Amino acid sequence: YALIPVVLWGLGGFLQKVATGHLSGEACTVWFLWTFIPAALAILWLDPLHATPVTRIWCAAAALGFLFSVGNAALLLAFAANGKAS
Repeated sequence: YALIPVVLWGLGGFLQKVATGHLSGEACTVWFLWTFIPAALAILWLDPLHATPVTRIWCAAAALGFLFSVGNAALLLAFAANGKAS
């Protein structure tokens, strides 16, 4: 099961590289990040939280998500500027 996220991560990176050939880096970033909302809702629906996490955990998760989104935006902007994918 551990290989599934690695394969999906690689597939996501490939699709992002292909998408920047058709859309701007900003548009690709927005569409990529929007896909996480239904995925998160599906996960919460399939496996709801059994306890309410403390505020510290919510803040850490929000900060991590923000930093991941900034890194993803930088990657997609580089792809859109014809940066190398390797």
